[in-house]
Formats: sequence, C-alpha cells, structure tokens
Amino acid sequence: LSRLKNLLSQIDRNELDGVEEAFAEIEFETKNSPLSKKEKFEFDKMLRRVKDALAHAKEDRLLEDASYENFITVLNEKKRRRTEVKNNLDILRKTRSSGHLDFSQAIELEEAIQVETQALTTIDAEIQELKRQVQKQES
Repeated sequence: LSRLKNLLSQIDRNELDGVEEAFAEIEFETKNSPLSKKEKFEFDKMLRRVKDALAHAKEDRLLEDASYENFITVLNEKKRRRTEVKNNLDILRKTRSSGHLDFSQAIELEEAIQVETQALTTIDAEIQELKRQVQKQES
C-alpha cells in the first residue's frame, strides 16, 4: 500500500514519468501474492484510486492542447472507463444480493458501491461535457 501511496503523491505532483510502469509492476505482484480478503479489498480500493488519478492526469495533459483529436481520444477513454466502472458496480451489486456477508463485509461492500456509483455519476457528467466540447469543435 505504501508504494501505491507514493505513486498517488507522484501523480498529484504531476510527476508521471515511470508511474505507469511502476503501477503495472505493483498490480502484477499483488495478483500473485496471498492476501486476506480485507487486505485485498483495501489494496483494490487503492489500486482504483491510483488508476483513476493516473487516467485524469493523462487526460488533463491531452486536453491542454484542446485539439479535436485529443477531445475524441479523451472521450473514448472516458467511455471505456465508464464501462469498466459499470461492470465493477454490477459485480458489487450481485455480491450484495448473494446475502453471504457478515456485518463488516456488508458495510465495506456498501461503501464500495457508493464510491463506484459516485465515480459513474462523475464520469457520465465528464462524458457529457466532452461531447459538448466536441460538438463545439465540429461547428
């Protein structure tokens, strides 16, 4: 988790060199490591935060140019991320409906559902804004 926190602070400082490679390395290492369910949940939550922050930083860099092609690239990336978030939200909701959770797991799951729902709402708003900007560029 500390390595992910370091990556997050690098992204916040806009130091993106090597962040993607380090992120991929950490992601690969953890898929092969034995973690408890709680540790895995916390780790996955942090992975999503870093992944989202990295995506936002890359999108911001592309949008600085404000070219039509960059708007289309970012719009397509946001649509891909929306699909990813929606799929994750569906999995969380199915897990909730299974009913095989203790109290603390149910609380953590509800928290994750709220986070994903908020992320989906944010991405939807960003997609609408990008669509408006693309239309403005086309006219």
